[in-house]
Amino acid sequence: MSKAWMPFYVGDFLADTMHLGATERGIYISLIVHCWQHGSIPRNRRKLARIAACDSRLWHRYEETVLQFFDVVDASTMQHRRVKTELHRYAEISNKRKAAAEQMLSKRSANAEHLLTQSQSHIKNVTVIASTQSKAPSRSGSNGPRAGAATIGEHMGNWVWNGRIWAEAEEPFG
Repeated sequence: MSKAWMPFYVGDFLADTMHLGATERGIYISLIVHCWQHGSIPRNRRKLARIAACDSRLWHRYEETVLQFFDVVDASTMQHRRVKTELHRYAEISNKRKAAAEQMLSKRSANAEHLLTQSQSHIKNVTVIASTQSKAPSRSGSNGPRAGAATIGEHMGNWVWNGRIWAEAEEPFG
């Protein structure tokens, strides 16, 4: 599942972060983005400082304020409640779309198989009906195709001589 984008609810974000300074907001956004990409953030101070692009010597100044937005999952990870909810929603939508695409592909394959079977059975039962008026193109020097000069199976454009008349050649299926 590609996570090239994430929903960002500006009103909710501002309501939750009005008390933060610019540096704390930047750290918070970096941690949210990491959580979106990986599902969680580590509980390791050095790793958190690196994810937040914060000097590890200054991390202690922001740690308590920023990490209040995250819930401890286990001894090594934390999650953001809203990110977890959005990832769950994202996975549900993705799975529904995948199932719909698979169902559509299955129907298309079945329909293509049916058409192939139907066209093959149709080809076996083709009957050429003789007509006194031919739509076939004229051979040079005459008013119409000259049967006497043609051999069975001879093609002229999209027409073929069948021994009695010029019939429109069938295009091969596929």
